[in-house]
Amino acid sequence: FLVEKSGKTWDEFIEEKAGFNDINLKTIEEFKKYAVDRIPSVVAEKDYQTILKKLNLLEDKKIKKAAILLFGKNPQKFHPGAYLKIGKFLTETEIQTTDMVEGNLFQQLENTLEILRTKYLVSNIKYEGIHRRDILEYPYEALREAIINALIHRNYLGTSAIQIRVYSDRLMIMNEGKLPPEVPVEKLKTEHLSKPRNSLLAKSFYLAGFIESWGRGTIKIVENCLQQGLPEPDFIEEYGVMKVVFYK
Repeated sequence: FLVEKSGKTWDEFIEEKAGFNDINLKTIEEFKKYAVDRIPSVVAEKDYQTILKKLNLLEDKKIKKAAILLFGKNPQKFHPGAYLKIGKFLTETEIQTTDMVEGNLFQQLENTLEILRTKYLVSNIKYEGIHRRDILEYPYEALREAIINALIHRNYLGTSAIQIRVYSDRLMIMNEGKLPPEVPVEKLKTEHLSKPRNSLLAKSFYLAGFIESWGRGTIKIVENCLQQGLPEPDFIEEYGVMKVVFYK
């Protein structure tokens, strides 16, 4: 309620107990490579504080919550629930394997995709002439988009980790956080506005070239699945939780 009344999104507030020693400089260097197309001037910038300022992640030389989540050495020190959990489910109650993915949001994205690709999902081999292609059982780009959505749109005031549940016939990504009233769940498969819950997280992922800012991400997820000959995924919102369900 207080966040809403402030006119700011949660990630714009100062992380009172954080300092510049909590920033992972390696992640900033990687971000500079990603952002070269959308903010070319960032490549030559040596001062990481100037980069944080350009991204609107500082206020009066104090670090905002978004800076810790995006570039922190250990964001879980400040937000224990800001991690991701992957599980392979044999039934609704029987779990075969579990992985926890921590670190900042860029690290979580990269590590989650790698763990899914190498440990949880099967790749089908296809030949185009003499070229061999390994095609993941769920479209890689669609999974990537859905994981990014979960990371940048989740409600970080909550305490639940993002969950990825892998079943024999489906894969489900769940994150805490209701959709805004302007974007009802039934609109996610059609044209709709982009209305991020955490505006600074979304902007930094946009500048890194990881997402667009037109509200087309969920439409692209559907298109990727159909192009691979899979059923349309489902977008479900219930009890304050957002779910994306991919089907084999």
